[in-house]
Amino acid sequence: MASSAIFHPTSGADAVGPRWLARLKALGARVLSSERAAKDGAAGDDRPEPKDDAEVPGRSAQPGGDPALRDLLADMRAASPEDGPPPPVPDDSEVVPESDEPCQRFGLAVDEGGEFLVLTGPSICVGHASAGRADLPILADLEPRHLTITRRTSFHSGASWVASPCGEARVAIDGRRVVGSASLTDGAELRLAGGVSMRFREPDPGSGSACLDLGGGLEAEGAARVLLLAPGEGGRVRIGPRTDRHVPVAGLDRDVVLCETGGRLRVQCDGGVRIPGRDESQAEMVLDLPPPERVDLWAGVRDHAGFPYTISIWPIDPTISRSREATD
Repeated sequence: MASSAIFHPTSGADAVGPRWLARLKALGARVLSSERAAKDGAAGDDRPEPKDDAEVPGRSAQPGGDPALRDLLADMRAASPEDGPPPPVPDDSEVVPESDEPCQRFGLAVDEGGEFLVLTGPSICVGHASAGRADLPILADLEPRHLTITRRTSFHSGASWVASPCGEARVAIDGRRVVGSASLTDGAELRLAGGVSMRFREPDPGSGSACLDLGGGLEAEGAARVLLLAPGEGGRVRIGPRTDRHVPVAGLDRDVVLCETGGRLRVQCDGGVRIPGRDESQAEMVLDLPPPERVDLWAGVRDHAGFPYTISIWPIDPTISRSREATD
C-alpha cells in the first residue's frame, strides 16, 4: 500500500526534505562531538571560559561559517523546486481503493465530441506501452508501472483521486515532486519521466468521474483523452451542451448520461437510445463491460430532425496483459 505524502517545513523556496536529513544529522553530530571535546580539554586547565563561539573549536563566529554547513546551505538553495515537498495530503490519506474490482477498459467515440479511452475501477496504472502491464499505456520513456491513480474515500474529505508513484518512478504535480502520494485537484498538471505530461480535470462538480488530457501529442490506445469512470450514479459522465460536462458538445438539446454499475454500462437519454436497424427506442440501454464487440447507438439529443447522433463503444484488445500481481 502506498504511504501518504511526506511534507516538511519550508523557508522560501527551500525545503528540508528527506534528501537533506542524512547530511544535516551528520553535520550536527560532528559539531556536537567537537564541542564536547573542547569542553573536556578545557576542564583540565585554568583558562577562562570562552566568551564567544569564535574561541571554541568546532564553532563558528558567523552563521554558516563552517565549510560543511556553507556547502549544505548552498546545495539546498540551488535545489530545483521540483525536488521540494509534494502537495500535502490529509493525515487520513492512506490510499485505500474504494473496492478491489479490476480495471475495465473500452473505447468511446462521440459525434462532434471526439474519441476517449475509458477506464473503470477504483485504481488505474500508467506505464510504458510495450511492457503490457499498464491500464493506461503510453509509448514513452516510462517504467512498466510508473504511476497509479486511485479513487479514495476519506471520512473527512469524501471521495477523491490520489496519485502515487510506483517505486522510485519520478512524478511531479504542478512542479512539485510527489513522495508517497498526493491528492489530485481540478486542473492539476502531472509530469512524468520522458517528457510525458497530462492534465487532470473534474469538470462536473456533481460527479466523481474525472478526465486526463494527454499532452505533447501523446496517445493511449489511439486516444489523447481518458475518462476515469467512477462507479454508480455518483460517477455519471454526461455528454451535453454545457461546459461542465465531461464531453461538452455544442448544439445538443439534451444530455446523454453514462453510468457504470455492477460491471455494466447504462446509457441514458430522455430523447431515447436505440441500436441502428431496430425500431424500438428506450430511455436507457444496458451494455456488458467490456463490450464483446463494437456497439453503435443512436441518441435523441436534438429536437429537430436530421442525421442520427451516434455514440460508439468498443472493446480494447484483451490480449494485453496487465498483471496486478507483478511487483513494481
